[in-house]
Amino acid sequence: MSTYPRIAWATAMTPSRTEHYQNLLKHKVKDVVICLHLSGFKKYETGEIHTKVARETGMRIHAGLITNLANPLEDTRCFYRAYRELNYTSDAKVSIFCLKTYVVTNREKRLQELLRYLSCFIDKENIDVAFNKADLTHHFNQETVKDFNLTVFNPGGLNAGVKNAGTWIYSNTLESNTQYLGYDFYGFYTGNKSYQLSLDNEYIARPGDTWVTVATRHNIWLPELLKLNNAQYKDLVVPGQIIKIT
Repeated sequence: MSTYPRIAWATAMTPSRTEHYQNLLKHKVKDVVICLHLSGFKKYETGEIHTKVARETGMRIHAGLITNLANPLEDTRCFYRAYRELNYTSDAKVSIFCLKTYVVTNREKRLQELLRYLSCFIDKENIDVAFNKADLTHHFNQETVKDFNLTVFNPGGLNAGVKNAGTWIYSNTLESNTQYLGYDFYGFYTGNKSYQLSLDNEYIARPGDTWVTVATRHNIWLPELLKLNNAQYKDLVVPGQIIKIT
């Protein structure tokens, strides 16, 4: 049975308890992107706390930057300071999440500037750029990030909604804690090579899914769905399972 590898995102809203990270490992989530800098803050202490706990728990950690693109140079300085002080290694991936805002103008040009700065000390092949799906669709040219992994934040969708997305972030409740998780389609973070989700032919199962709920959601006759997936009604559907729908 095929499943996509998953990763977690840690921000100020994420529990920083050891038990939470142990719970992620229990659910086979071994990689976490930790926000080290948020635009507007000189020092983002949450990143330091999560880095310490995640390391102690045995998670593989990656560095995150959440930016409104208002000041690319200042964001780079603050992020790099935390990255260096917390001893992130060269094999760690770097995720840049672009906040949706109507206040900052020339955002695409500012993003290009930020990527130039970061590329001075981070290999391009280790940089991921993340967008809200609607923001990416309406305000950015995907050619701008063609040399980087593309992550799409589409929490209410049934898939990433963008054909060449390398990662899809969605909202998930993990034993009563809200935790943003992501499917790592190409193994950018996890190193576990998979393949791109077909937006038309496949669906990634979520917690609570059954063959009946999947068939109902996609308006497919249940026996046909079971036949497509070489499955039986009694077979369990597990989160992350790739289900053919046409």
